[in-house]
Amino acid sequence: MLDTTWQSHRGYGVANSQWYVHAGQVVDGLSLGVVPATLEAVGYIVLTVGALFLLGSLVYVMRYRKRNVAFEHNHFMWAETFKSAVMVAMSPMVKTSNMTPVDVILTDEGRDAQASVMDAFSLWKLEHNLLKLTSMLSESDDKQVWRGLYDDEVVAVKKLRLHATTGPSWVKFVNEIQLMMRFDSPHIIAMYGVVWSIPDDNNIQLVFEFMDGGNLRDYLAQTRHRSVEMWGEKLRYAMHLIEALVCLHDSSVIHRDVKSKHVLLNSAGDAKLTDFGWSRELDLQVLMTQGAGSFRWTAPEILEGNQYTVAADIYSFGMVCYELDAHQIPYATSMRSNTVKPLNEFEIIHGVRAQQLKVEFEIGCPVADLASRCLQFDPANRPTAAQVLQWLLELQ
Repeated sequence: MLDTTWQSHRGYGVANSQWYVHAGQVVDGLSLGVVPATLEAVGYIVLTVGALFLLGSLVYVMRYRKRNVAFEHNHFMWAETFKSAVMVAMSPMVKTSNMTPVDVILTDEGRDAQASVMDAFSLWKLEHNLLKLTSMLSESDDKQVWRGLYDDEVVAVKKLRLHATTGPSWVKFVNEIQLMMRFDSPHIIAMYGVVWSIPDDNNIQLVFEFMDGGNLRDYLAQTRHRSVEMWGEKLRYAMHLIEALVCLHDSSVIHRDVKSKHVLLNSAGDAKLTDFGWSRELDLQVLMTQGAGSFRWTAPEILEGNQYTVAADIYSFGMVCYELDAHQIPYATSMRSNTVKPLNEFEIIHGVRAQQLKVEFEIGCPVADLASRCLQFDPANRPTAAQVLQWLLELQ
């Protein structure tokens, strides 16, 4: 079983503060009187009792949930319970103000910022010797995702490749971890902690929940028959995705790369949003127009070079709705005029910007009207995530 002693790293240890009540001395068996406790001592008593009560409550909740949740849904459940308790205890100001702008970390002035980031990560640090990587799931130019075990529990692990442990790739990875530290939603992939070894602090590994159903894109590619009966399941996935976006947007965060590949599934029927490497807070979005994300899902205003807003995520959600209907990526069957050659990426971008290219839904698709609202060319005409969620609830 997992060793819960690492909870102390989350900052809930009780300080060994000493308080004193000066009792009267006893001479020849006679009391000489008692000096009353000072107000300071009383304050220490209240703080100590309160801290002990909070710690005891957290331990009770963790033990209760761990005892009563079925094993197949209980991987790291105690960690999620503790995380939820920490989030509840945190004030809104702490939740939104404890992030370091990682864009300054690479500058000379950012050395202190880097130290601050590592200090924040220490609250989530897991034991290095309890993590074992078992098989690689995927890799890109700068990172790898592994299946692994942490204290005999199945987990997923994201790590940078050796050449990417410094520079922009490291900054992007740190940004992703910092954002995941804030989220507490059943439809956003759960972060369990980070692992690194001294002295190589830059070689950070992100440990998060393992989803045994792969990603939504692969699922749709493997089920191309598009039966009506599948829509109950697909509507549930759409619901889970928009609930994740509601959580992000309520936290003033833009994902910026919503697509089916970044929606992970499990055997319990859950869909969870992942991959926050391109995500940003709204108040950090100055000049955030450097082509983040994938162009087939990207809103036209972003292709025009304008700034990101939450409306760009809603457009991308509309494209995921198209994928749920067509079981293929956007514009996969779009051809050049009078030819059988598919459009290249430049032609797709030009067509979207010029409002000459749109995806088409099957007749009878239950999300066609909803998706068309999300895919409005003008971002001001798109619904909010909360409005989309309400419409999906009405479809059920």
